[in-house]
Amino acid sequence: MKIKSQDGRHYNIVKVYFKAHYYGDLFMGRNIYGESPKGRKYLLGTMDTDIEAHQIVNEIQKLMAKGISTYSIPEPVEEYEAEAIIAELEAKMQ
Repeated sequence: MKIKSQDGRHYNIVKVYFKAHYYGDLFMGRNIYGESPKGRKYLLGTMDTDIEAHQIVNEIQKLMAKGISTYSIPEPVEEYEAEAIIAELEAKMQ
C-alpha cells in the first residue's frame, strides 16, 4: 500500500504498527511506523493517544487486506480545535 505520511512523503508499506515514543522520561506520543517490502522502517506519523494510534493502524490493516492501494495518515487535531468542536457539539445538544 502507498501511504502518505503526516509530513507529506509517500512510502510503499507492507506492515504497520505503533509504539510509545519518549524523549528521556517525557512521553511524546504514539509513533506509527510502516515497513517496506525490503524491511526498511519509516515514521508515518504521531498520535497523542493509544486509542488514536490503534484505530489508524487497524484501519490501515483492514484496507490492506481488502486490496486498497493508498492511504493518508490523518493530521493530529490541535487542542484548541478539539475544544471548539466540543463546544459546538455541546451547543447543539442544549
